[in-house]
Amino acid sequence: MSTRRASVHDDAREDWTHGVARQFAGIFLLAIGAIGFLAAAQRPALSAWSPVAGVRLNVNTATPTELEALPGIGPALALRIVAHREEHGPFAEIANLEDVHRVGPRTVLRLEQFLTATDDGHDAEATPRID
Repeated sequence: MSTRRASVHDDAREDWTHGVARQFAGIFLLAIGAIGFLAAAQRPALSAWSPVAGVRLNVNTATPTELEALPGIGPALALRIVAHREEHGPFAEIANLEDVHRVGPRTVLRLEQFLTATDDGHDAEATPRID
């Protein structure tokens, strides 16, 4: 059996190989992170509704996902609004959102430009009628 002694050159070669491997791994991870960031930035919103000029979301027919698209409405508040609507019936007006736990006058003022409260699912102001 022959045993080979490790020389200074072998150690240097091993150190260089590990250094290159570490640099390659770092660059690879950086590239993967950049690709992920760019992909997330270009991903469309997951909501089913987005604010469009002149179109309002009906609070009496909106889903939790649609409500979450509104500014300041997270998943918990969207679920509370829908639960309140299911338990107490449709909202007669947007101001009645204050009856929902943790919804105050400032929240209603912020949301009223995006919402309507009609029973039939149509917004008389935002949806023009052709007679």
